[in-house]
Amino acid sequence: MTVLETIIFVVAVVLLAVSALMTVSWLTAFIREKEKALVYSAEMLICAGIVTILSFAVFIIGKGHDTALGLIALAVLISIPSVCGVILTPKGVCRSLSFGRKYAPSSEVSYEFKGSALEIYTPGSTRPAKFQIGTKSIRTVKMLADWYQKHGYENPLIKD
Repeated sequence: MTVLETIIFVVAVVLLAVSALMTVSWLTAFIREKEKALVYSAEMLICAGIVTILSFAVFIIGKGHDTALGLIALAVLISIPSVCGVILTPKGVCRSLSFGRKYAPSSEVSYEFKGSALEIYTPGSTRPAKFQIGTKSIRTVKMLADWYQKHGYENPLIKD
């Protein structure tokens, strides 16, 4: 094993550990929240799926010699829920970090439906986060409607 292969292997192991930690943290936040709605980014799911499939394909075609590539594919696969999905709660948008949860408060978050996509504007971001999956579920619509009522906004979902 050359020095470059060793470095790539170590980076792959670290990436796998970070991915596992992120996903466990996300799942913990998901389980602990009593009221929640999930929305997913279709674009991120497609990208993560393509990277995972291609990485596993190259790993299998290469007869498993490049273990680092297999670990990277596994890291991407494990991180899909935490990278592509967002947990909406009555408190706001849940941002699970390594060992804790932080929220973008619902009072500071706004949203807009553009076609079938839900755009969520959080404080400090220049562009909205776009979600296409789970945006029209009863839980999501109820959560977003509650956000607007609590802060005196007109709910765009029930506007005449």
